[in-house]
Amino acid sequence: MSLETACLARAEAAMQPPYEGARLDEQLVAGKPVVAVQKKRPCSRDRRVLACASGRDSESPHLLGMAAHAGTIAVAEVDAGNAWLPASAAAPDRMRVGLYDARLRQIHQTEVGLSGAAMDVDLAFVPGGWVAAVQTANGSELIWFGEDGEEVGTRTPLGLAVNPGLAVGQGGEVLVAYVQGGPGERWPVMAALVEPRGQVRWTVEVFAGAIEAHFGSQVAADDGAFLIGRRTQDGVAVARVERSGAVGTRHGVKSATEYASLAWCGAEGRLVWSDFGGHAHIRGAVIDRAGQRIGEEHVLGAIPDYFNWSPVLCDGTGSLALLAGHTGGTGMSKSLDLTRIDREHGPLPGATAVLAAEGITAYDPRMVRLDEQRVAVGWIGVYSGTDASQLGLAVVSAPIARERALPLSIAE
Repeated sequence: MSLETACLARAEAAMQPPYEGARLDEQLVAGKPVVAVQKKRPCSRDRRVLACASGRDSESPHLLGMAAHAGTIAVAEVDAGNAWLPASAAAPDRMRVGLYDARLRQIHQTEVGLSGAAMDVDLAFVPGGWVAAVQTANGSELIWFGEDGEEVGTRTPLGLAVNPGLAVGQGGEVLVAYVQGGPGERWPVMAALVEPRGQVRWTVEVFAGAIEAHFGSQVAADDGAFLIGRRTQDGVAVARVERSGAVGTRHGVKSATEYASLAWCGAEGRLVWSDFGGHAHIRGAVIDRAGQRIGEEHVLGAIPDYFNWSPVLCDGTGSLALLAGHTGGTGMSKSLDLTRIDREHGPLPGATAVLAAEGITAYDPRMVRLDEQRVAVGWIGVYSGTDASQLGLAVVSAPIARERALPLSIAE
């Protein structure tokens, strides 16, 4: 991705006049604050949004994977068939991988060929670099990258794996959760454990089937196991998978639930989901190592304001949720608000409006902890009345709450 617009909502120096073209590039390279010049603003003017940027219209991503490590943000984009892309349009068999610093200045970009037309992607940090799980029309594979963003080693084939998602264990082993494609109507949810930059150690069935598998989640626990959350035929469920491949009890939330999002917070986890039974809500709860909910559930948002897949991160004893604004479309959000959640009392006031731009709908939102002070957010911005889309990125001030969770405040 080539940055075309960028803005710093708060910086040490005074704001400069708008820049564009070569002058904008000069300002970015120099690390100076710049103001967005496009009418299509990539994010809101909330002062806690420290930096934001969007890609060129000529590069129209439709799905993305995102990870961060040591102050570097990595983004993988594919131009896949989706709701706003004409069904007759062939998805390119290429993937872009970009590395950015905390002010969203591009460090590196590479483009790699795929085995077929792109259909889904996820990205994670592994010791020594990054790994992307890419689904194509001809099957899925893991593609390994060094810390510099260049492809290394041999790709790992995953067969007919649909909607692959990644979680990385303490030893660098990679868990891939996916739906097993192929003949028949069953299509179970599977998990595969892959050695660091190596071969598949085992595969195991986790759930008998899944709905909207792209909007699921998986996470590594602190004891070497993994938790996987998906919407099944009976609603959202979470299962623990051991490093040996043993699958524990499947813990269901209830029927009429979807959009599972997981985070692991040391000795316990967080689960966020959407409940479309009765008055539709986004809800959150603490879970134990088995994936069982413990304590009280909290309503995080509701229609008409919020309802969609909403990523969650750990935040001291609490958590952060990127609440997605309701549109009525699967995965399509009118806004993205970063909300702090107290473990005992639920959502706190003072949400940060990360994306609040007229005429932009967010798809595939992602959120990663950049460091102890900041969170990085990514999304695909789809523009009303067009087939155009852009990658959106933002860096938000969200210091880790060391004691109990506190409302998000403007960093001074």
